[in-house]
Formats: sequence, C-alpha cells, structure tokens
Amino acid sequence: MNSKFIAILALVVQSVIADESCWSKALGLNCCTDPDTEVIITEKNGNKFGLENGQVCGIVEKGACPGYPNYSCCKKCDIKYTDDDSWGVEGDEWCSIPYSCFKESEKKSKKVCAKAEEPCGGSLYPDAPNCCEEGYYCYERSYYYSYCVKEEKDEVKDEKEQKKENKKKDKEEKKDKKGDQEKGDCPGYPDYSCCKKCDIKYTDDDSWGVEGDEWCSIPYSCFKESEKKSKKVCAKAEEPCGGSLYPDAPNCCEKGYYCYKRSEFYSYCVKK
Repeated sequence: MNSKFIAILALVVQSVIADESCWSKALGLNCCTDPDTEVIITEKNGNKFGLENGQVCGIVEKGACPGYPNYSCCKKCDIKYTDDDSWGVEGDEWCSIPYSCFKESEKKSKKVCAKAEEPCGGSLYPDAPNCCEEGYYCYERSYYYSYCVKEEKDEVKDEKEQKKENKKKDKEEKKDKKGDQEKGDCPGYPDYSCCKKCDIKYTDDDSWGVEGDEWCSIPYSCFKESEKKSKKVCAKAEEPCGGSLYPDAPNCCEKGYYCYKRSEFYSYCVKK
C-alpha cells in the first residue's frame, strides 16, 4: 500500500515540475518528454517543436537559461531585475532570461550596464555596474561618485584630462620644491652630494657614505635632533676643534675645512 502511494506521489510531483517548466502549455501543447526529440519546426523566437506519439510537443532545452530548472526560461529578453542573473516576469511569474538574449561575450558574465546618468562606480555606489550602455561612458565625478554620460560630450572628457594634467603639474612642482629644500641638508653640500640613505661608510669630522661609486655626505636627518644642531655649529678657519686644552671646542669645522690634530693638546681647522 505504501509503495503504491509513493509511486503515485512521485508521478504527481513530476507532473507539477513538468507543468512549471513547460512553456508550450500556454499554446495548448504538452512538452516533449525526451529533450532530445527531433526538431521539426523552429519559430523565429527560438521555440522548437517535435513529434511524440504522433502529437506535436514543445521541446524544452535544458540549460537554455541560468535559472533552469528551478525557474522557466523567459520567452522574451525583457529584463525586470538583475542580481547574479537576469530575470523577467511572464504570466505573473518570475522567469530566467535566456543566454540567447546576450552577446557571446556577455553570456558568461550576464552583465547589465548602467544607463544614462545612472551611477557606474564610486565609494557611495559599491554595487553599481562598472560599465555603461552603448553610446555612453563612465565619467568619474569624484572618488565617491561616477555616472554614465554621452560619449559626444567632449567638454566633459576635456575637463577630466585637464584635471589629470593639473594634478601631474602640481606633483612635479612639489617634487622640484622638495628637491630645492633638500639641497644643503647635509654637511658636505655643495662639494659633495647628499646621500639618499643613512649607510655610513666613513667618519671624520662628518659622516660619509658611498652611492654610485661616489662619496656622499650623510644627511642631517640621519642623526638625532641633538646631533643635528651640533653638526650645524662648527669651528671656523684656524679655530680650535679639539684637544685637551679645548674640551668645549666643537669637534667639526665649517665647510671647506677639516679638523687637523696638531697634538693631543690642540687641534684646529685648516683648509681641505
């Protein structure tokens, strides 16, 4: 008894599923039970018909739309809603938009691009499509908002290009200004270039590095604040720069001079 009931129930379920996915029911025809039934008629809209037991039936192509078999495939390409797939409404029921409604390049992605003036990007619209419909392009108004404008609007493109050019010029000017500020930021300048790194290779009155097979002067920025000041206040020509008789003398000389140790009692600045 139970086995008969289960068998009948299975037939009912199969019938319901078949009715939900059978597009030809609306035409008063059953769908073919075998999806491999030979096609005898193909309509302009893509509907295909075959013969089973001498009766015309509609052929259901499995996989013709991404929502099949949970949803029937739409007969038209009228998109009403888009999530991961595209959907339409036919007979007050949701249906899956067929792959045939998209270009070959769009079949896999099934992307629906934004229309005129609609958002196409920006931090305020993270879920907006990143493309525009044909004849429009995505204009970046700001970091927060981009929208679709006509490609004919050359003035918008020119404005965008001008902003890019202005940013580039400002960046170059800041770079040049920074370069000017960096000049003299090491004790050896201008006789020696300032090192880019703080890798000290030799120390006398100043600290030195080697970059590009050339000696360079270690920048003040490589030392602590207390050391920067001490390096900036150095003894002048012929002034003491060390020795037991001059314990408070600076241990460096101004540019163009070096500290010559005359004896353990006295050192002074002489020309290099």
